[in-house]
Amino acid sequence: MRIVPKLPHRKVRDGLDVASVGIEMALSVIVGYFVGRWFDQTFDMAPWGSVIWLFGGFGAAVKALLRATRTARRITTKPSAASEDVQAALVASSWAASHREPRRPRPQVEERYAR
Repeated sequence: MRIVPKLPHRKVRDGLDVASVGIEMALSVIVGYFVGRWFDQTFDMAPWGSVIWLFGGFGAAVKALLRATRTARRITTKPSAASEDVQAALVASSWAASHREPRRPRPQVEERYAR
């Protein structure tokens, strides 16, 4: 039982997103280097601007790689029959919980401890 149908264009978009991770990594490092070089020339802080912004570019590249890995893992793993059974049970239990009789009100503190 599938609760939310997957659309085919989502798979294509996810596949292209994973395929473009190499370009994204290279561009983030290159942009980081050139922004750092501009900082070095503008503020006369060579080589620290290049070094700091280059590390920022490497950080952005690692973040892109982790995001692409997460997307690829989501694409390649198929839900098992057990997980579909669990989803069906959750739907049934949420329906049952919303359609049960209302609870009785709790007794006041004085009524609970009065003997």
